[in-house]
Amino acid sequence: MGEAVTGSQLPRIDVAPLYVTTRGDDAVDLAALAGLMLDPWQEHVLRGACATDDMGKWAAKNVGLIVPRQNGKGSVLEARELAGLFLFGESIVHTAHLFGTAAEHQRRMESLIRGCDYLVELMEGYRGDPRGKMSGIKTGNSEMSFTVSEDKATGRPETRMVFKARSKDSIRGYTFDLLVFDEAYNLPGEVEAAARPALSAKTMSGNPQVWYTSSAGFPDSDVLARVRDRAMSGDPGDLAFYEWSAPDGADPADPAMWAMANPALGRRISPEWVADERRTMGAEEFNRERLGIWSKIGGESAIPADFWEQCRDEDSTAGLDLVFGVDVTPLADVTSIASASWRDDGTVHIEIVNHEGGTGWVPGRVSELQNAWNPVTVAYPAGGQVGRVLGGDPGQRHKLWAMTRHDFDQACGAFYEAVATGKIRHLGDPVLDEAVKACRRSKGMSDLWHWTRSDVGADISPLVAASVAYHGLVERQKKKENSQWLVL
Repeated sequence: MGEAVTGSQLPRIDVAPLYVTTRGDDAVDLAALAGLMLDPWQEHVLRGACATDDMGKWAAKNVGLIVPRQNGKGSVLEARELAGLFLFGESIVHTAHLFGTAAEHQRRMESLIRGCDYLVELMEGYRGDPRGKMSGIKTGNSEMSFTVSEDKATGRPETRMVFKARSKDSIRGYTFDLLVFDEAYNLPGEVEAAARPALSAKTMSGNPQVWYTSSAGFPDSDVLARVRDRAMSGDPGDLAFYEWSAPDGADPADPAMWAMANPALGRRISPEWVADERRTMGAEEFNRERLGIWSKIGGESAIPADFWEQCRDEDSTAGLDLVFGVDVTPLADVTSIASASWRDDGTVHIEIVNHEGGTGWVPGRVSELQNAWNPVTVAYPAGGQVGRVLGGDPGQRHKLWAMTRHDFDQACGAFYEAVATGKIRHLGDPVLDEAVKACRRSKGMSDLWHWTRSDVGADISPLVAASVAYHGLVERQKKKENSQWLVL
């Protein structure tokens, strides 16, 4: 490896408005009190982001931070949010595009608060036990939040922080001072547009601020791209922006480029590990994930790799109440059949039964599976090619569920939630793995969405078949027989 390399503590792109003073040092000191010791680069971001003008207002009303994964971006947010809660008198909304990511950030914040005598004693409902229950710390799926008690003697206001998975309506009704869009590479424009007006009530008498934090983006990361373009425009206005990255065309084998993009290199990320990543990752993936170079193609799967991996169980076997799902690609060149069934532990076993070319074989194969396994139902999206293949055959003697578009949207959302919460087990079938990698979410203003392809050549029929099979199984359990089940 030659000489040891350490990550640059200053970003390649460093933009900040002029300011009079900063409250960033207060945030750094409070983080240290809570046991969170920051690196110089993290302190640099906080000093610039928490700078104030001659009126004591934030010089930067908007803050952008782009840095490759595992460098410590989360610690910057933790320090900023702790300061907002306990020092700056702010109400805060922290959003991520995944519930699990928001929940993990909440858990880290809770650990810092409970581990600091000074902070935990300020929480609403504290009764002397830093590990005990208190009304100021809510961790349920319906609400994740912190509430700091008002102290009239000192003038400290009540402050509140909520954690949300993003949707167009997830933060309607809130009024807050600090809005955090974490993982902003996956921030839909309609979600940003729906969220930002909640700050408007604070623009005259308050001091609102919006953060966009992320690793490097994709071609469809429109909101994050606008923030970055503004920083590079020469007229950033009230934007502070910090990006650790290597320039386009950088040599991926050059440790100096690794250091430029990764401030934690040599601190928490070893050069040997990065060298191994370069050998095992694809070039496009390495450039984005480790060098911070925006991807030129595709986008990230709608199902995070770590979520999918947690559901892998190559020893899993089919269980009770079997349901089959069927899907055909848009060109009718490939058909997938998947099964879903209950395991003894309450999770659902997913398996690809068939993945073959064409459609002519499908009706006969479905009849064969029905006769052999007596499934609860065979589910399929009626609006696709599979509707043509199965929908016109009155000879099918078992139950079929032709899912409407609304049903199908619900099936996709339910499957995603099941993966995110570890309620599914799959065998690691390569065709299903590839479909998961290629899947994206449909865009639109509705909270409902469905799987789409990363490009026209991608085959996501195994995922679609698995999703409708899973939904058929779960809905059958919830509703048993009802009017939406059609006996042919």
